[in-house]
Parts: sequence; C-alpha cells; structure tokens
Amino acid sequence: MDVRILGWRYQNIRGMRDVTIDLGDQPPRWTLIQMPNGTGKTTTLTLMRVALSDEELSVPNIRSFRPDDQTDAGEFQLRLSVDGERCWLFVKFDYDTGTLRRFTSRAATDAGGLEAGRRLKGNLQDLLTQAFTRLFIFDGELAKSIRDLGKDEAARAIHTLYRLDRVDHLRGAVQRVLQSEQEAKAKTERGLGNLTGRYKTAQSTLEELKQRKAVVHDLVESTKDVVSKLQTQKNDRISMDSDARRRLVDATQAKAEVDVKIVGLNKDLLSMSRNPAVLADRIRTRLTALGSRLHQLKLPKTTSAEFFRELALAKDCICGRPIGDTEREVITSRASEYLAENEMGVINAMKNALRNSASDPVQFDGKLDSLVCTMRDRREVNQLLDKIAAEREEAGDAELEHLREELRIKEGDLRGYQEEFRQLTTSSRVEQDQFGFDWKRNIPLCEAELEEKARQYNAALRTMRLHDQSEFVANLLREIEERASTKLRDRVQIATNIKLESLIPGEPIRVARIGKALELASDLRKSKESVSEGQGLAVAYAFLASLFQDAPYRLPFVVDSPAVSLDTRVRREVADLIPGLFEQVIFFVISSEREGFADSFYGRPGARFITMESAPNGVTSIAEGIEAFKAFHSEEDQSVEQASL
Repeated sequence: MDVRILGWRYQNIRGMRDVTIDLGDQPPRWTLIQMPNGTGKTTTLTLMRVALSDEELSVPNIRSFRPDDQTDAGEFQLRLSVDGERCWLFVKFDYDTGTLRRFTSRAATDAGGLEAGRRLKGNLQDLLTQAFTRLFIFDGELAKSIRDLGKDEAARAIHTLYRLDRVDHLRGAVQRVLQSEQEAKAKTERGLGNLTGRYKTAQSTLEELKQRKAVVHDLVESTKDVVSKLQTQKNDRISMDSDARRRLVDATQAKAEVDVKIVGLNKDLLSMSRNPAVLADRIRTRLTALGSRLHQLKLPKTTSAEFFRELALAKDCICGRPIGDTEREVITSRASEYLAENEMGVINAMKNALRNSASDPVQFDGKLDSLVCTMRDRREVNQLLDKIAAEREEAGDAELEHLREELRIKEGDLRGYQEEFRQLTTSSRVEQDQFGFDWKRNIPLCEAELEEKARQYNAALRTMRLHDQSEFVANLLREIEERASTKLRDRVQIATNIKLESLIPGEPIRVARIGKALELASDLRKSKESVSEGQGLAVAYAFLASLFQDAPYRLPFVVDSPAVSLDTRVRREVADLIPGLFEQVIFFVISSEREGFADSFYGRPGARFITMESAPNGVTSIAEGIEAFKAFHSEEDQSVEQASL
C-alpha cells in the first residue's frame, strides 16, 4: 500500500491564519521546509499525527492552538494519496469547548462531501495507531527515547508493519468457527445446562487468575525496584563511615559469591534429581527389577494390537487351531484392547531408560551437603551485614534506622508478592498438594480443569473432532507467528547494526536485542545504558530505516530537525542513508542544518525547497526555490544548534 502526502492547510492555527502547503498530485521525493524555531514545526507534526491516527489531545493542548481570544474555531487539513486515490483528512477544533472532530473526504473532487471520523482503507485504518504513527511522523522526542518506545513498541511495530496481525485474525476466525458450531449444537441438545455452566466458570476463573498473575508480576517488579533503591540508599548511608564502608564492600562481595554458588548447586541438584536412581540405591534396585520383568514378559511386543491384527489374517492360530470367520472377527474386534504403536514406543523408551540409568547417591548427598553449608554461609554473611548496619544505628544514625525499617517492610511485601505469584503459577504436583491448591487458585490446575471441561463440553456437543482440529490449527498459526516475528526482528536488527557501523564509527554501538525496547550494547559494554543525543538520533534513524525498508507499506517519512544534534560528518551519512529508503521524505529544518545536511540535497534532481516565515503582524510568507532557501538566516537557530552540540 502506497501512501503519499500531497499537502496540508492551516486555518486559525496559532500564528497561521490561512496557510496552504501544496506539494502537487505527484509530490517530490524530497521536500525540505525551512522554518525558524518556534514558528510551527512541532505543531505541524502534531497535527499530522492527530489527522492520521487515533491520537487524542487534552483540552489545554487543543486550546494552545488558538491564535487569539477572539477566535473560537480552527481547522487542519491533510491531503493524501492512497494507492493513487486522493483523500482529505480534516481535524476541526472548537477552542471554546476544547474539543476536536475528525472528518474524511474521499470524493473525486475537492468539493466532495465529508464523512464523520477518520475513514481510511481497512488495513491502513488499523495500522495507523497513535504509537505507530510516531515512527514515521518523527520528532526529537522519539530519538531521545528510542531505547524505550513503550512496553513492547519496537517488536510490536515489526509485528504490525509486516502484517503478522493477520495471523491473529486467522486464529480468531478458527475460534469463531468452533464457537458457532458449539452454539448451534447447544440449541438442540438437552441436559447441557450444568456442563455449559461449569465450562464457562472454568473459563472466567482462568481469565481472573491470569489477570491477577499480571498484577502480581507488576507488583513484584515494582517492589524489587523499591527494595533495590532502598538497599542502595542504606549502603550509601553506611559507607559514610570509612571503616564500615570497607567491611560493607567485603561482606557484599562475599554475599555475591555465595549467591552464585547456591545457584550453581541448585542447578546441579535439579539436574541430578531428574534421574530417580540417583536418589537412593533402593530406588535403583526396584527400577532394575521392573525393567527385568518387562523383558521377561516380552512387553510390549506380545501385547501389541498390531500383533493380533496380523494374527487375524493367518490361517492358523499360534495354538495350531484353524482360524475361521467367527474367530477372525472376534480377534479383530478385541485387538483395540491391547497396546497401540504409540503406547509401545513409550514402554520401549521406559525400558531403555531403566537399562541405562545410573546410580550414585553419594554424589547427590555430597552436593546436598554443600548446599546446606553454603546456605549457612549466606546466613552468616547476612547477619554480618545486619551487624554493620546495627553498629551505625547505635552510633546515632536515625536516617539509617528509618531506611532499614522501610527496607524490612518492603522486603516483606516482596516475599508476599513472590509467594502469591508462586502459588498462582507453580506446576509442581508436590507444591500443589503440599499447600492444598485447587484449580480456583492455581493457573496450571485451572488450565487442566478447563481442558477437561472443554473435552466434556465438546464431546457432549459431538464437536470434539472440530475442537481438536481448531486447536491444531491455532497452535500451528501461533508457531508460524512466533517464528516469523523472530526472523523479522533478527533481520531488522542486523540491518540496523550495518547502518550504525557507518553512522557511529567512533564508539561502535549496536542493537543487542529487539524485545520490549531497543537494547543497546558496544564493543566495551554488553549493555549500553545511555547514549548522547546525537548517538540516539543515529540509532533512531538506523532502526526506522531498517524497519521500513522491506515493509509492504510505503509510507511518507516526516521528521523535525533531522540533524541539529549531529556533527557534519554524521549529517552527511544520515543525508545519504535516510532519503534513499523512502519514496517520500519531508524534512522540517532550521537554517543551521543547511551545512552538512540540507546542502547534500542541492544537487539532487526532484528535491524541493520551501522557506516559511511568520512576520510580527501574523502574516506567514512562503518562498519557493533553492535561492530563497540558501539566503534565509536565523540567529536563534544558530543558538539552538550550539546548545545541542
């Protein structure tokens, strides 16, 4: 889908009473609009995003567009071409009430009628959300926060732009087919009232448990942050005394070493405990006896259903008597009572595991003793840390006493949240039985309950086969979506890092992972926590260019002050990188960005240059052409550039 911006118009928007920018029905590939700071660049980008997306504005923001107290209404029009068809998006402001209304015109002429709301082609209507539109109507704020686009905005942008959301729609369609069949059957079947009620109760209970899990997870994470900050404040307070600081550093290092050792021992014990024979010689002996018994009985071969099916085809039974039609029918009908091929595979695997199991309880006991000793060491280190803090309190540090008490309370809260999360999510049968969990309190048990109720429900409705088919298709679609998403993220990540090699050669910064946000790293650090404004802008350009370059949507790229915080060399790199990846680019620049960036377009055919300036009397002048663009100068813009550099 190809989207182009053909122009826009302001009416009673701040200093622009009636201003039209017309890029023509065949807009140039590169348009550079030069405007001094404070004359409407940010306003224009905001209005474009509001027109294109579902973004809402607060009452103060709407009223901030008001040019004077006497004006009660304003309007912004955005003219588009969508796959060659013209479209007008209108945003009408009522300054008195602080509200806005959207309209769309898709008629063949400018005099066409208006439809209420934003009316775009189906796919485009869903694509242009508030968050996604910020990725191509691009201001400096996104560059500064490019490492944290939102909870999972970076991955979601890839998911949406490359139409992986259609897989979600397919999964929904599969579920709707199943639900429709179930509802149709339920109308004609009797005695399903109680079964339906139990099925829906399990559904609603599972949803409530999952919602609670999400809430508790957030509480755990937020409380961890609070505990970490309080711990840091407490340590900083203790460290005000040089002797206490030295002891605190030693104890903290010892605690870290003990914690690492405990993690390793737990991992070893968990791995060893998966082999029951390791736990005790008695278990080993009994398992070996079971394996020998299976071998003596020649299981599972002699109890195979296939064995009896083959026997029914023979002339004589293994006892020597002839097999007639009656005997053949009985043998065939009873074959299903014996092991099937998949069940034979399970028993064969079990026999193999019994033959190859090893037993070394001494090694397991040794690991267990080491864990007990190490946990004792951790208690001693914790007691030492508490002692250091107590000594400082006894010296009269009231602030430290307050911090320790607050930390104690928050650590108690954290343990409570972690325990609740464990109760909600544990799949261990031992823990479930030990604490008396039932399906109304534990997600894995509730999922099992729901699965059982679903099977009963679908069996009663004679739709079990359809249910199984829908589950198979849904799982297959989910796997397709996950694999495609992973491959697309990897491709965008690789392309981004290739571009960063030329944009930031001094300190090689790269994208380490595209997950909930862009996680950065460098050759010197696995995690790059902060970057300069110029580096952030370069990362933003590299990521966005890589994101859009192979997408099925061709969208215009609009950016405010694209190079104000970049040095001249990087400006030229950006000027070469970004424009070639988009069919239409609109840059809003200030005069100080001409050197190294705007001047890179002077010799390019198809580039258009527009200079806008508002006079003190409120009249906005528009000058076309490269000469006016070169001649314009603003002292304020030069000051802005110096401050940013």
